[in-house]
Amino acid sequence: IELTSPTPGIKLIDSNLTTRYAEIKAENGNVNIDIDPGQAEGTSYFSVDIDNSEKFRITKDGNVGIGTTNPSYKIDVAGTSRIQGTIHMYGAVSNYSGDFSLKNIHQDSDILFQVNDGGTITTPMMIDGATSNVGIGTTSPSQKLHVDGNVRVTGAYYDSNNSAGTSGQVLSSTATGTDWVSLSEISGVDGTGTANYVAKWSDTDS
Repeated sequence: IELTSPTPGIKLIDSNLTTRYAEIKAENGNVNIDIDPGQAEGTSYFSVDIDNSEKFRITKDGNVGIGTTNPSYKIDVAGTSRIQGTIHMYGAVSNYSGDFSLKNIHQDSDILFQVNDGGTITTPMMIDGATSNVGIGTTSPSQKLHVDGNVRVTGAYYDSNNSAGTSGQVLSSTATGTDWVSLSEISGVDGTGTANYVAKWSDTDS
């Protein structure tokens, strides 16, 4: 250990190789820890050990690992994490644009959206990792979108042909999808008549 000047601080020198060292400096009211400032070692890192066990590491690439000695991302946590407060997530850092990706890389693992409902943790929404089905109000979705409860749609409902239909049409099943159709297109609804007159059955289905 040696004091450095003119900038006050401590220099930690590797006893086996003097070209490798670290500096702890105080400058302009700030504290700076510089690992391998001479860049003599390409794999230098900063770590914190507790009870002879590493708990925290910053690699030369700027990745931060908690519970892992080989972080692959800017923040890589091995274990359960807890964040108290608001989380703001953006795509690209430069202009707050771009895609945002929420991933669960473990095979068949679910993604759960949980809330504290009056002191009870509930799961109002989830994505099934094995089927990619989305469940709202259920944790066992049987279709791509499974809603257990009421649904309100304030816009148009599009059928399998990506059509919103026209006024007066009804939504009909095609067995493999849906289709907006006019009443005259439905089997069993047929015939002609005069306006303002009550219809009379001409046979058993018309």
